[in-house]
Amino acid sequence: MSGFKSVDTITDDFPNDGKAANCSRLDDDKQHHSRTLLIDNYDSYSNILAHVIAECQDNSSLPLTVRNDAISVSDIRFLVKEHLIDRIVISPGPGTPSSGICDSGVVDALLNAKDELVRGVPIFGVCFGFQAIAFRYGWDVVRARHPKHGEVSEVTVKEEEDKEESRRGGLLFKGVPRVFNATRYHSLEALFPGKRKEAEKEVRGEEELVALAWADVVESEKENGGGGGGGEEGGTVMALRHKVYPQYGVQFHPESICTEPHGKTIVKNFMDIADAYWKEKRGEMEEEEEGNETTTTISEERKTVLMKLVNASRETQDKKSSNKSSNKKQKKSAYRLHAREVSLLDSPTRSEDVFRTLFSDKKNAFWLDSATADGSSGTNDSNGDNDTPRGRFSVMGCQGGPLWRRVEARMNGKLVVMNNQDEIVKSYHHGGNGSILEYMDEELKRFNVSEENFATCIVDEVNAVKDGESVKGLPEALLFACGFVGSLSYETREECDSPIFFANDSSSNSNTMVKAALYFVDQAVVVDHEKKMVYAMTLTEDGPETEDLFEALEWLATTTLDINRSLLNKVKHIADEMPKKTVVTQNCTQLAESIGFKWRDDKEEYMEKIKTSQERILDGHTYEVCLTNALTRRDVGAYKQTRHLYRELYYALRERNPAPYAAFFDFSNGAGEEKAHFSDMYVCCASPERFLRCDQNGNLEAKPIKGTIARVEPLGCAEDVKAVRDLQTSVKDNAENLMIVDLLRNDLSLACEVGTVKVPGLLKIESYRTVHQLVSTVVGTLPSTSSGENHAEGNADDDDKRISPIRAFQFAFPPGSMTGAPKYRTTQIIHELENEQPREMYSGSVGFWSCRNKAFDANVVIRSVTYKDGEMKIGAGGAITRLSDPLEEWGEVELKARRIVETVAEVERKLEREREIKDYSSYA
Repeated sequence: MSGFKSVDTITDDFPNDGKAANCSRLDDDKQHHSRTLLIDNYDSYSNILAHVIAECQDNSSLPLTVRNDAISVSDIRFLVKEHLIDRIVISPGPGTPSSGICDSGVVDALLNAKDELVRGVPIFGVCFGFQAIAFRYGWDVVRARHPKHGEVSEVTVKEEEDKEESRRGGLLFKGVPRVFNATRYHSLEALFPGKRKEAEKEVRGEEELVALAWADVVESEKENGGGGGGGEEGGTVMALRHKVYPQYGVQFHPESICTEPHGKTIVKNFMDIADAYWKEKRGEMEEEEEGNETTTTISEERKTVLMKLVNASRETQDKKSSNKSSNKKQKKSAYRLHAREVSLLDSPTRSEDVFRTLFSDKKNAFWLDSATADGSSGTNDSNGDNDTPRGRFSVMGCQGGPLWRRVEARMNGKLVVMNNQDEIVKSYHHGGNGSILEYMDEELKRFNVSEENFATCIVDEVNAVKDGESVKGLPEALLFACGFVGSLSYETREECDSPIFFANDSSSNSNTMVKAALYFVDQAVVVDHEKKMVYAMTLTEDGPETEDLFEALEWLATTTLDINRSLLNKVKHIADEMPKKTVVTQNCTQLAESIGFKWRDDKEEYMEKIKTSQERILDGHTYEVCLTNALTRRDVGAYKQTRHLYRELYYALRERNPAPYAAFFDFSNGAGEEKAHFSDMYVCCASPERFLRCDQNGNLEAKPIKGTIARVEPLGCAEDVKAVRDLQTSVKDNAENLMIVDLLRNDLSLACEVGTVKVPGLLKIESYRTVHQLVSTVVGTLPSTSSGENHAEGNADDDDKRISPIRAFQFAFPPGSMTGAPKYRTTQIIHELENEQPREMYSGSVGFWSCRNKAFDANVVIRSVTYKDGEMKIGAGGAITRLSDPLEEWGEVELKARRIVETVAEVERKLEREREIKDYSSYA
């Protein structure tokens, strides 16, 4: 993982944090707290499981989390002996335990350890961990008779457990109903007694497992405690325990949002069982250890590495706790924000009128567009609960003042920065020593706008006459205060624990593949759709009055006049003159081909890849694959000649398909240095999906979309309402959405405080002009240091980086709704199925990253058309699960691309008609 240093792996080059690391036990005041080791099997739910574990501990401390290939049995033995861990949780994960170290890592060796100190450690396996325990003791792990992914099932608990189990510390299902609901993500199941059992009986001796709970049980079997004793004639085993050792496992996911609250109860019960076990066994095991001279040991260097990891984990948690009550004052920023405001209360002006008046002919223009909130662009249904979501702010601008920069990062490691004089001020290959995200983080820290400045940046000219220098601030809800705007491509995932390997990596392809295209803007205009206000803002160096400051204030005055001018002008454009309804008899593919586009994978090829995805799912390698396709064309004709055409295309797109997270970016080339160093690009995006938002106080929000159905004309009719009900009750669509919700909970938990990751909206309907969509909302809160205390001072250390908003973005990227889960393994499967072709801007994220405490708001780039160096591209795809029908999935891809293709075709027909009229007039 390039960029920020990861702390979830143990390596000999683990960064020295400057603290004295010794190999003694922790201080006595910390020793009494029990400690969990969580072995992460490269899963996308491990970290939310870590939060569940933390919430079950008295001090809310996170477990020590390491990946399965970053620790050894000898390491574990050292941690147990030094009382640094008391129990082990084995996470879910892709693959099968029968593959050995390939999928299991240390798990296989741990479960087969002969050392009694290690073997006696209480273990709790979840999903893959459950299967690993079952496989270790002779059960077969095979393709499930009832595979489930993101589906909620009834789990039936065995009515009674034996007295020995009770004596060892309580029941695993204590306080849980005998029949409860739990979320399942598994393609494999454990079958008893197992074909290997007889062959290994004399080796295994009397060691064996006891089934504790089942799913897929018919009513008659429930009466008998689950039926079949775990055999093939009964249900699917959902929980088990070892008869001798304190080892437990559950096939379902206790950390899932739909297993709450019982999942947390089960985890707490295991921890209580472990505590009771050590209370009884610790003394006698230590006596045995003193007489054991043959125990495997580890080097002093390795002990130092392990202690550094433990100390770093402890210090991170302590830091989070101590910063909750911190009142450290911000250091004065070296930069200052200035703003002016204009009221739209008595005007019908839309943000499009403002953009066209101020920026329609300007170089490097951009527009982060809450199109559904802009005048008549929104769509309301007859069903009031399903109205189109409306964003509040739109942000726009162009090439600006002395702090303005154009930034481009490429996949070959090159990063180029140009100033507002078209001069290259930075050009280097960052390689493994930096990243675009790290660059953004450092720049935002440097240009930080203080909250005091934000609250006093507007001169209230109306009241200033009476009160002298009367000032006020921008709306508290406005996060943007100048900063970065632009696009991070899907391939930015290489900096986000999602490595990419291109077969032709040394070719010119990687040299031209754009990873990020950004502007750092020091001048911008913001439309507040809710309050009907427009704000012009500029960022300058704070200090004595300089020429740059006077120019910035002059820009504010001029821009304010231009905004007022836009109130008087209702600008005509192509979308105004287009027919609102166009009858198109061709299907999406036929229409696309008629204007020169071609699918990367045709219908048969794409459906075959869907089937391959489903095979990978049934083999246990993934739960869900977000497979995509792309329409491309090289012959772009007049688009290569002028930026005007792309603006007209975007105006038409937002009119036909308004969306709350829409965007337009002109990354076109000029001449000279710009043309030599930067790609020629445009982005026209009508996205309905927010990827991630972080406010100035560190509150995160994600709004994943999974589940789409076409709307029925006339909108709001009985059939349209029925389409909503069909989507709400679809098992497949609900499962798709739930998988991504749990994935986002996991991603946010990497950065957020324990107990703050919540789901205030689960499986809600949002309706747009052409589709209904199933949307959920996931929120969380960063530790308080991320809200600006240390970042404003410009001295954030590595620990601060872990909780920076940019760090939170990095943990969650790429958007889970465009990958599937588990993310690490699934992105590798996608890379292979999509012919190692880059998705580029599609599936990435467009948004802003603000100088106001690094707040940001970023979408998922879908429903878009992009242009780069002579090629236009329209991406579309869908989530593939075991329930997917290949033909229906192809239909969904066409549905998602159709409105974009229709818009391109209509704009081009309109422009062609205009040219014909112009030519005829000239001839006449």
